[in-house]
Amino acid sequence: MSMRSDPSFCLDESDDAFEALEGLADMVNGDIHVSGAGYAAVDGVYRIMGVFGAFPLWAQAGGAFLLWRDSSHGRGWEWRIGKSNDYYYVNASNTETPLQGTWTSATGPRSNRDAVEPAPRLTTVWIDELSGAKAEIERLQQCLKEVQVGRPSLAALAAKCPEDDGLRPQAEEAPQQALPQDFPQIAYDEEGFRVVQIQALGVQHHGVVLEPIPNGATVMLHRHKMPGSEELRKELTLSFDASEGHFELVHERKRLEYGLLFVYFKKSAKPPVNRKPKQPPKMSLTLPVPSRHERMSSCLGENDGEPQSSASDSSRCDLFTVHNREHLEL
Repeated sequence: MSMRSDPSFCLDESDDAFEALEGLADMVNGDIHVSGAGYAAVDGVYRIMGVFGAFPLWAQAGGAFLLWRDSSHGRGWEWRIGKSNDYYYVNASNTETPLQGTWTSATGPRSNRDAVEPAPRLTTVWIDELSGAKAEIERLQQCLKEVQVGRPSLAALAAKCPEDDGLRPQAEEAPQQALPQDFPQIAYDEEGFRVVQIQALGVQHHGVVLEPIPNGATVMLHRHKMPGSEELRKELTLSFDASEGHFELVHERKRLEYGLLFVYFKKSAKPPVNRKPKQPPKMSLTLPVPSRHERMSSCLGENDGEPQSSASDSSRCDLFTVHNREHLEL
């Protein structure tokens, strides 16, 4: 049965169903609309991508900005819109969702000077759609009153309430939302580890390669082609300042879930020192070796061109042999 032909579909003016639905939508951790910011780049639809700490984490669709709650860098608990260590707008109200409380331009540590007033307005997609539906229902109620009172002609009624009034489901599918072309990161400490959380939407386990470097690591990410997004390869360098200490990659704790890559580092007391063992100095000993002619002359002796022949010659040759053997074996 069509909703238009069912009189019970028309809500009475005193009906508070929409107020109840809006309150329910506030508690749903769905997509969030950010609009009206002085720095317009932060505006857009933020889709939930995981959990940071005990609170949801949203990422800007087709952009590089994040929406999360944190208390790092001595700023206290607050909702933040920005990037890792780069904050644009904050909500310091003690609220369970970013839809409540007051948003302002970020000030203090890690604040970005480009973020100017006014602060953005945050609503859920549900609230925006319900607002439009409420206006449409009010129009249909007016149509129904005219039908019940005036009984206008069918032609006049068709002109007042056309068939393609938006209530019927649209046949066209919504265009595929392109995945972001970068991989935003957030670093924090957890249970003795330094954790770097990377938004890696569309990346599979086999598309992640980690390589250790001094005081950090390189992360190679490969996302295959999918509807609405082209193939993407990127190499990220995660490094820490020496003043923070020495960190070593803990490869076995790597985790990829719900579009989030978690890379763990362990802090060590001192960086390893590579020391090469000392090599003993090389010594070169070059000994003179007499030529064959010199040996024969010394052994046989020469006297006016004639060889000497006596018992002493043999002993002198033997002494030469012993002397040269000792000389060569030094």
